[in-house]
Amino acid sequence: MLTKLDLRESRDQVLRLPFDSLTRWPAKDQMPGGYDPNALLEEGKNPGLGVRALHTEGIDGRGVGIAIVDQPLLEKHTEYAARLVRYEKLGVVSKLDSPRMHGPAVASIAVGKDCGVAPEA
Repeated sequence: MLTKLDLRESRDQVLRLPFDSLTRWPAKDQMPGGYDPNALLEEGKNPGLGVRALHTEGIDGRGVGIAIVDQPLLEKHTEYAARLVRYEKLGVVSKLDSPRMHGPAVASIAVGKDCGVAPEA
């Protein structure tokens, strides 16, 4: 469990750890100096390339429909669930039809409410 570790001397390793909003970290005094996982999560939501400035100008995908053909989605994912108009699994049905990383990542980048380039599409 991460919560029981002393990570103060492990900055390089901690910077390479995958994590999400459900990750439970050690107390702040057991973390590398200046490392703030919540700030990193927020920073990671910025799509970059000046896209947020476009959003403030009203260029946000409103009135645009986007079709994504990819791996299965997490249909109730908070980042894009409200933007799904239609969802259909196509192709061969198998044990591998469970959601993976790529489909949800593409949907989040395309229409995600916090990190999408077209959050109103």
